[in-house]
Amino acid sequence: MDGLLAADVVNASAAFLPIHVAALIVLGLFCPRQMFSRLMPAGCLTTAVLTLLLFFKPSAGSWILACMGASGAVVAIAACVTLCQSPRPLLCAAVGLVVGNLLVLPVLLWPLNSFWLFAAVAVFLIAIPVLAGHLPDPESTELPDETGPWH
Repeated sequence: MDGLLAADVVNASAAFLPIHVAALIVLGLFCPRQMFSRLMPAGCLTTAVLTLLLFFKPSAGSWILACMGASGAVVAIAACVTLCQSPRPLLCAAVGLVVGNLLVLPVLLWPLNSFWLFAAVAVFLIAIPVLAGHLPDPESTELPDETGPWH
């Protein structure tokens, strides 16, 4: 959390991580599946809005990151759920990590306080529920008979 977007926030991880971990635990243990399905788009949108707000209000960065801890937990679980819904989750996870790591380079080359850097991150956050809406439910999908190295 102490990365480029939170460069102006002192102790960014201390503001983000405790609430993020607590939200992950609460969601994982107590959030019913149907409720999470309704919560996921709102969590992703909230995280995207908070990301943009961080650009406009860096002085409130600690508070924004604390709120992002909770909404970011929804995003993290949504990304994992989306991977589980894929017919080839291992391949999708690997491709997602490769693309994510390759996108770090342009982020590093962008001017630090560029609005477009924050906007690009926000767009990717909004894509998570959009992608999740186009994948089959993992419980209603039969697994293929063949398994290979990318199952």
